[in-house]
Amino acid sequence: MHVVITGASAGIGAALAQEYFSRQAKLTLVARRVELLEKLCAGRPAKLVQADLSDATQVTSWVDDAERANGPIDVLINNAGVQIIRSFLDTPFEDAERLFAIDLLTPLRLAQFVGRRMAARKTGTLVDVSSMAAIAPTPGMAFYNAAKGGLAAASAGLRAELKQHGLHVVTVYPDR
Repeated sequence: MHVVITGASAGIGAALAQEYFSRQAKLTLVARRVELLEKLCAGRPAKLVQADLSDATQVTSWVDDAERANGPIDVLINNAGVQIIRSFLDTPFEDAERLFAIDLLTPLRLAQFVGRRMAARKTGTLVDVSSMAAIAPTPGMAFYNAAKGGLAAASAGLRAELKQHGLHVVTVYPDR
């Protein structure tokens, strides 16, 4: 089984990588900080991808190499994300745009790209890591709330839409 985890260098992504290592999965780990990915792997086999997922040109550029290394992607875990905890009025809009790129647009772009390949094989799982902020928005996090709410809504719609293609769509709502 080939599992891709974005935002794998720390937190939830690193914990997921550890779990899949224990299950002997073939892993592709994607993050900006490749040195943290190397430390996480500690000599265990994995395809490591250094990518800035706020840059649309880097979102899918690594997929072909990952599939050459580990075979078709069976599970895509869209985990990469950033938070802005700052008043709405004081947040530079460029920061908000970067957050939307990483937290909303990248998972959708990547899910569509990989999902087309999965649909052709009639199998695969797309996992979107949202947030409780999608359900219970928090003051001081307007842009994060919006992005995670958008991802959760898209994920729910895709669950029904992609089922006919043999795909599973899972939305995860961590509370921290």
